[in-house]
Amino acid sequence: NPRVNIHPEDGRFFVKHVSTKYDVVTVNVSDPVNASINRFYTAEFYQEAKSVMNLSGILSFQVSGSENYLSDQLLRFLKILNNTLLSKFDDVKVIPGDNVHFFASAQKDILSLNADHLIQRLHERRINTQFVNEHYLYYRLMPDRIKDLAQQINMDQANFLNTDFHPLAYFFNIIFWSSQF
Repeated sequence: NPRVNIHPEDGRFFVKHVSTKYDVVTVNVSDPVNASINRFYTAEFYQEAKSVMNLSGILSFQVSGSENYLSDQLLRFLKILNNTLLSKFDDVKVIPGDNVHFFASAQKDILSLNADHLIQRLHERRINTQFVNEHYLYYRLMPDRIKDLAQQINMDQANFLNTDFHPLAYFFNIIFWSSQF
């Protein structure tokens, strides 16, 4: 599709030097397993990404999660990411699962996690999908699971942010994975 632009280069460098505004910024990197990757999960990067987005633009990324159980270590990691996004964006939505998907927008009421609403949008726009179909959306967007995750990552929040010089997401990601062994 000619409306899609893919820029396979360093994201931090790209957003610092581009003058174009985008509707969607997808951060497709692994979990913050080292300091180099952590820089794509920081308040500074989110501000830079926000500066290249249209007002109604959406930022998205995913990290490792758990389908049914959030350990204390995983929960702290997700809270840091959520806090950091909320420090730069007015609306943040999170979808639980083996991969936890984060969506952020500078404008309220752009994001929706209502399966019926999203399915209606797909039909109206005549978008045919193979993997992200109605059944998948109903499963991933079960309201009780979304509400439960939102309550957990917003509960007892300290204002810890992941920044370039205080890489807390990297730290808590190490703790989470170390707890597995």
